[in-house]
Amino acid sequence: MGLFWKHRISDSISMRPAGRDVVEYRDGDRLMEINAERLGGNPRRIVYTSSIARWLPPHEHETLDADAREQILENVLKCFKMNGVSVVTG
Repeated sequence: MGLFWKHRISDSISMRPAGRDVVEYRDGDRLMEINAERLGGNPRRIVYTSSIARWLPPHEHETLDADAREQILENVLKCFKMNGVSVVTG
């Protein structure tokens, strides 16, 4: 993922690199860091679904049910696909 990769998933949802193995997922004013480790071959990334757990402050007390976590995962996978990055979940 280069500096200019497409990151907007919808009007209120976006994702961007936040480190070597972390992406920043934003939904409106809520923010989450998701572990997405770089791999050496193909696939190029593995998204750890257990890291889709909670929003960062000040929204850390908002609960995420299974449906919300699944929707976030779908959005993250969609963003990687938009940028030509092969990805698996773990």
